[in-house]
Amino acid sequence: MQWLMLFRPVNVLMIGMTVILGAYYVNRGVDFMFHKIFYLYVLGTMCIGAGGYVINDVFDVEIDKYNRPDTNIIGEKISVNVGYGISTFLFSLGLTFLYFTHNLRVFLIGIIAVLSLYLYSKHFKKSLWIGNWIIALLAMLNVWIGGLYFFLSKHVLWMGAFAFLITLIREMVKDMEDIYGDALGGAFTLPMLIGMEKMKEIIHFLCIILIGLLLASLMFLEYNSIFIFVNVILVQIPLLYCLTLIYKAKYNEDFAQISTYLKIVMIGGMIMGMQLA
Repeated sequence: MQWLMLFRPVNVLMIGMTVILGAYYVNRGVDFMFHKIFYLYVLGTMCIGAGGYVINDVFDVEIDKYNRPDTNIIGEKISVNVGYGISTFLFSLGLTFLYFTHNLRVFLIGIIAVLSLYLYSKHFKKSLWIGNWIIALLAMLNVWIGGLYFFLSKHVLWMGAFAFLITLIREMVKDMEDIYGDALGGAFTLPMLIGMEKMKEIIHFLCIILIGLLLASLMFLEYNSIFIFVNVILVQIPLLYCLTLIYKAKYNEDFAQISTYLKIVMIGGMIMGMQLA
């Protein structure tokens, strides 16, 4: 089971589900479920996502000795070179799946995703702001990539914006959680530059924007009655609760708890998207 966690199976399944939902938003009929090539699309995206988690661990060996000493696999259970090999295999497998979709646009997006994940892990994760934006943009792309298989719609664009904001917020919270290990590992992230209190203010501001986006969806999108319940109860209220926790948070465990709640908000967002008309 510990080896399986190297690939972050829950997160990878969420990536696949996000791509499927992106297609669902623009193609309400079930016919897209019978497109065999579409599943190559989904599998390719999931493999690239799994490869991204592995290569991230490869470059975080020293940092994870401080941040995640009990769950660190690369450098403890397997060598860094083996980790490189696994990530290269997963990236190659993912691009192979995307190549056989015979969709040049899809294949090029896959190449961009692989390069972005590699550069993020090697360079940008340890720099101020760029790493967080890369991951947030890739999360948005996961939604849009499903829509691009058919065509973009306002629902896909809106859910992409939601994915971008909630991922950016969570990445910033994770930076706060990992600040001490990052410092010892030679990283220089935004909390180190501006301090924890300023980071809390930025996260608060982004959460307010996200809540505004959620309220706007109630006015401008077409949805069913379940959408309202999920939007308010499973997304907005947990998000507001996270805001109260952020101001009180002091220790790594506090930020880890907030990060978990934000993942619940992400899942709520996926359920919410399924209720768009």
